[in-house]
Amino acid sequence: MASDIPIFVTSPIPQLLASNPIPSDDERYATHELIGRLQNTMTAIDGEMLRSLLMGKERKRWAVHEVIHRHKAVLGPVRTLAPELLAEIFLHTLPSDTLDLYPVPDGFNPWKIPLLVSHISRKWRNVALGTPRLWSTLRIFFKFRFAGYDTLSDSYVALISLWASRSGTCDLGVCLDYHDASLQFSSLALRPLTDLSHRWRKMVLIFSPSLLQTIRTQFFGRLEGRMPNLEELSLISTHSLFRPPPSINSVFDNFHTNPNLRRLCLHVEVPSSELTLPLQQLTTLHLYTRLVSVCATINNCLEILGNSPNLVEFGAQCGSVDPTVRLPEPVYHHNLQTLQIMAPKNWSRHQRPRGGLQVLFERLTLPALEDLGVYVHKDRRWDDCSFSDFLRRNGGGLLKVGIKGEIMAFDHIINYLHLTPLATEVDIKVETMDDEDFYKFGTSMSEVPVPRLQHLKISGGIYLTQEAFSRFLKARWRPEDQGAAPVCRLQSVEVFCDRGGEDLHADRIPNILSYREQGLSIRIYSKN
Repeated sequence: MASDIPIFVTSPIPQLLASNPIPSDDERYATHELIGRLQNTMTAIDGEMLRSLLMGKERKRWAVHEVIHRHKAVLGPVRTLAPELLAEIFLHTLPSDTLDLYPVPDGFNPWKIPLLVSHISRKWRNVALGTPRLWSTLRIFFKFRFAGYDTLSDSYVALISLWASRSGTCDLGVCLDYHDASLQFSSLALRPLTDLSHRWRKMVLIFSPSLLQTIRTQFFGRLEGRMPNLEELSLISTHSLFRPPPSINSVFDNFHTNPNLRRLCLHVEVPSSELTLPLQQLTTLHLYTRLVSVCATINNCLEILGNSPNLVEFGAQCGSVDPTVRLPEPVYHHNLQTLQIMAPKNWSRHQRPRGGLQVLFERLTLPALEDLGVYVHKDRRWDDCSFSDFLRRNGGGLLKVGIKGEIMAFDHIINYLHLTPLATEVDIKVETMDDEDFYKFGTSMSEVPVPRLQHLKISGGIYLTQEAFSRFLKARWRPEDQGAAPVCRLQSVEVFCDRGGEDLHADRIPNILSYREQGLSIRIYSKN
């Protein structure tokens, strides 16, 4: 009888339950035999529970289930993995690009990788400690008290030193957040890390605008010539939306002492005229700011592109044309593949007559362009003809297109897309879009603007009916009339309804489950 079976079972392998060695053949046999007996016990207990409805039997069942679960873990294949394979799995658990995380999390969190895997078992800990790449990224949040400990204490400095020592001789990625601490004090905690600055390959530095001058003189000044392997650098200033830009008293020219610097991202409130950049060696350059008054002018953008022959990716928050400076000559750039332009609101009245992007588009020829993003504030001037001509020169090879601007008419956007026939990803924002506008997006296969479209994002004032959206999905999910140019099957659709969207709901779309089961991703968001 099941009631005669004792619950507290003596395990034949107690020494393996709290450790991680590989069981022998005899131990495997004994474990399988025990699991079989206990499963029979659990089945008998299930019958008693149904007959007697006693809560005690349920507790008895879960006790047996726990014993089975722990013994099955002993037989799991993870125990037989070679240390090299286990180390590779650990590396794949890391974020794809740890340095892009913002705001900066505490890198010493015991519930996150790599500390988490080093506290599972002795074997896992040995593998983790023997994998230097697992410790090659440090994310440090400098604050006087954070997560229960003092980030400026001796123990915290020792923790940084220990972490760095575990990285062996690997190149380092360093992410430092100074916006809540004094650089003068936190530089003491950073000392064990700056001693390894010759191994820094990536660095992200986040700080408050008031520390800009200190960052330039104390941080970069002390490390000048000591970061020969640095390839990627990001400077991000915070909490500066309504504050005037700080004066740095001289040109910010701390980048020329890094001969291998290739990627530079600046999110700082420093006018472009006060930056001296190593343009000849850069392949990626981003210039963004929260203050419109210090945006790069169109003159700056043209000058940068004209003097950066190796640049592959360029993004900038672009202001107006500076009428006091002579415009550079037209730019023909052979290598640029990605161009991201953000045109914020114009605050200077005297610049409004020349405040549009017309000059920029008229003077750029980019034969290698594959990814284009243009984001225009509704108060900026927009010239349809100059942008259309720009796409005729450069749009033939575009694969990704992003056009966001409530200043643009939807008919103009459709015309732009006709000039990018190879685009597979499209992201647009419009002031309004109704059924009649949406029909122009490809319900008639003979007039499809982007026949290779696979991923579509639309945002703005969306006033669509279920019928129009369903008709579009049917036409682009299983295109039947191929015509002269083959039409690709749609893979994903995302609709963000800033306004409208009352009649558009994903759950009401006919055959929505069938679409999703066959791989089509449909997401509809509405503020209503």
